[in-house]
Amino acid sequence: MAYTREQLLERGPQPERRGRHLDEIAFPLGGIGTGSISLGGWGQLRDWEIRNRPAKGFHPPQTFFTIKVQEGKKPPVTRVLQGPAGGPRVAGGHSAPTGLGQGLPHFREVSFRGEFPLATVTLSDPTMPVTVVLEATNPFIPLNDRDSSLPVAILRYQVTNTGGQPLQVTLFGNLANIIGPREGRVNEARTRDGLTGLCLSNAQCAPETPEYGTLV
Repeated sequence: MAYTREQLLERGPQPERRGRHLDEIAFPLGGIGTGSISLGGWGQLRDWEIRNRPAKGFHPPQTFFTIKVQEGKKPPVTRVLQGPAGGPRVAGGHSAPTGLGQGLPHFREVSFRGEFPLATVTLSDPTMPVTVVLEATNPFIPLNDRDSSLPVAILRYQVTNTGGQPLQVTLFGNLANIIGPREGRVNEARTRDGLTGLCLSNAQCAPETPEYGTLV
């Protein structure tokens, strides 16, 4: 079915997807011409196509985001910032959760809404005193090709306290170094302008090679 431009502009908010409808979602993140990392339906990062070739099904090992919540002196509770993985390809193929926090507790409820260039993932769990909303977006600015071509995926997590007690909340992420051959990989801590992070590179990759680059 073809839509007119007016119909597309007036389509309104897109529906939220839930349950096994989430299994095949792959929302592209990345600047124009810079490759793509896809956001999956339960909040996972999948299909890392950033090394100058198609890579459906590839994701770095043990690369995911996690939240730790503590109320007072109670033991902290930790969850991977994803909904429950599932579907027909859970044991293999490009929907497999292997390396995406498998074996660790996930949030029990998840919904997904995609409205390019923005995707929204909402996470909740009856055993958690918080809800989490992930907004993932692209550097997509109409008529601005320069800023729309930045090689970034932008993820913003909003945490809401649903209880009546103050909480200590920590968000953290794992990112594996996949630049070049394993033996040359370098992980370097950097601090600048009040920010601290990691720069992942490879000392064996020359600037003229396709594998040259960094993850930060």
